[in-house]
Amino acid sequence: MGKLALTVELQEGETAFSFMSRLAAYNGLDAQMFSNDMGVAFKSVIDADYATLEHVSAISGTEIDKLLAYTPRYHGQRLHEYRGYPFHAKGIKLSTVKGCPVCLADDLKGRAETMYLRGHWMPLHATICPIHQHPLVPLWGDTSPVHRYDTQPYFQKIFSRVRNGSFEQQKREPTPFEFWFLGRLKRY
Repeated sequence: MGKLALTVELQEGETAFSFMSRLAAYNGLDAQMFSNDMGVAFKSVIDADYATLEHVSAISGTEIDKLLAYTPRYHGQRLHEYRGYPFHAKGIKLSTVKGCPVCLADDLKGRAETMYLRGHWMPLHATICPIHQHPLVPLWGDTSPVHRYDTQPYFQKIFSRVRNGSFEQQKREPTPFEFWFLGRLKRY
């Protein structure tokens, strides 16, 4: 299969599953159905399976290294690698998805044209946006990773709340730990 006629551009810091969800929505499908139609399992995209992401790279025209850069890669026994560091599933793939509402509002104004999930929001200890100094807020929750990481249906549900600013909270300075933690992930 060659490159799709309808594709989207991977955004800075975006996870592979957020990208696949946006690509699916652009083609009028949910991520699971679209992935199946493209010959891969959405769960394999979530797990950052290399062969799967090679296929996603080929159909989207996106470099595989960029798809892997901000996506936690599953290594078995609930262990993941993210930005060169090991994480237990409970430390990186929480059942509640969090994010920066200011970043999401900027997405709607920028070239992304739709909201997307950043990988640096995923770790348990990530609690603040390094760009806007806004606390990360819970956006949605789902115990099923296949549903939780099909981001576009959830972003549609919270669209008006992002647009009207109801997720926004008071900004604050990052703590020394937050500076250190986000700095480690950025340097890799």
